[in-house]
Amino acid sequence: MKTIHVWFMLMLLTAMTIIIAILFFSKAIIIGLFTAKFILVVFHFMEIKLAHNFWKIAIVSIAVIINLLILLV
Repeated sequence: MKTIHVWFMLMLLTAMTIIIAILFFSKAIIIGLFTAKFILVVFHFMEIKLAHNFWKIAIVSIAVIINLLILLV
């Protein structure tokens, strides 16, 4: 994926987050959009996509744990 495509996706996800926060305030959807943005940034800009599989699994696991902790509180 090219950087401009990732940047566009991040802007689209940010706009969706704002709209959902204003209209619905669905905590689960907002957390899901946060996770998508987190994964995009980590895998593209931090180049985790080139790293060992251990780091890919660790990053996704951390994202899932953070999401669960936020949703449970």
